[in-house]
Amino acid sequence: MNILFISNVHPTPVRPSQGTFNAELVRALTASGHAVRTIVPVPWHQRLLAWKAHRNAPDIWYPAFWYPPGVFRASYHHWMRWSIRRAASQASAGGWADAVIAFWIHPDGRFAAELARALHIPVIVIAGGSDLLVVTADPRRAREVGRTLAMADAVLAEGRHLVDRAVALGARASTTHVFRRGVDGSRFSPGSQLAARQALGLSADDQVVLWAGNMVAIKGVDLLVRAHAQLAEPRPLLALIGDGPERRSLELLTADLGTGGRVRFIGRLPHDQLVIWYRAADLFALPSLSEGTPNVLQEASACGLPFVAADVGAVSELATAADRVVSSRDPAEFGAAIADVLATAGERHGKEAVPRPWTAAIEQIERILAETGRVDGHATT
Repeated sequence: MNILFISNVHPTPVRPSQGTFNAELVRALTASGHAVRTIVPVPWHQRLLAWKAHRNAPDIWYPAFWYPPGVFRASYHHWMRWSIRRAASQASAGGWADAVIAFWIHPDGRFAAELARALHIPVIVIAGGSDLLVVTADPRRAREVGRTLAMADAVLAEGRHLVDRAVALGARASTTHVFRRGVDGSRFSPGSQLAARQALGLSADDQVVLWAGNMVAIKGVDLLVRAHAQLAEPRPLLALIGDGPERRSLELLTADLGTGGRVRFIGRLPHDQLVIWYRAADLFALPSLSEGTPNVLQEASACGLPFVAADVGAVSELATAADRVVSSRDPAEFGAAIADVLATAGERHGKEAVPRPWTAAIEQIERILAETGRVDGHATT
């Protein structure tokens, strides 16, 4: 089947760590025998700063997404249509596409639904989480999200709570499904903690708490920093992988708390380099205010690493007996859960978590597309 994938949440030449889970999805589709072309709308200000770097490559387009920053968000699908229609025309020329898949409901999913309707092919829209739970706080944006959900042939959401939210906003219950992404077990698997620490220059005697993601307010990293400050001496090393607008305030917070010497800001890393950190750590912490089904927890678990996480999204569905799910936003309680897991850190490799393979995720997508009336890229009659 020929599939056109559309999402602004995807790695770009200048932001290679952005949306790696979508790049993994595209790779998995390709590995399953599908031909995939990808359109990644790049915010215009990023495109202007690195115009030459965003050259189109075979089967991938990086059109500039022109929009008024911070205002008229409910109309962003109009701006996206104007911005990327040429790329979409090129990618689907000659009736190439059999189906469209989009990640992020609005505006990406809306444009994808309109395009699929014009091409008379099915469209699957994948929800990210915040596009259902956060952006819909604006009533006008919520209406456009609802219209998009109603237009889609199928909606995939990473957790039952997101499925329920999508249906409440306008998606059809019969075509809205819980979707679990896969994990590449050939890369994310248990390994020697000592070897990983030697490779990273970490002490074999330290306990290490790991976090990875975008340093934005909704990720709640300040809660983790405050919880870390309440842990008893010798305090574990807190390794923070990622970057974002909250980084400077987090650095200042560690200084105010007097824990700067035990907190390392690693910065952004390529996705492939996360596995060595998963193997080196004793615990993964996820203090987010909102999530779907966090990929980092699935990857950490695949490496045998237990987690302590806020009780958001589908986190509780991923937890095993080795993990802790915390409903409170109190740093003391989050810290107590961390201390509890660290107390049995020597048993961490006993954690058994069987990650969902990508083949299972792709088979689900194939079944859903078949149910829309297209099988193996040909319309049924």
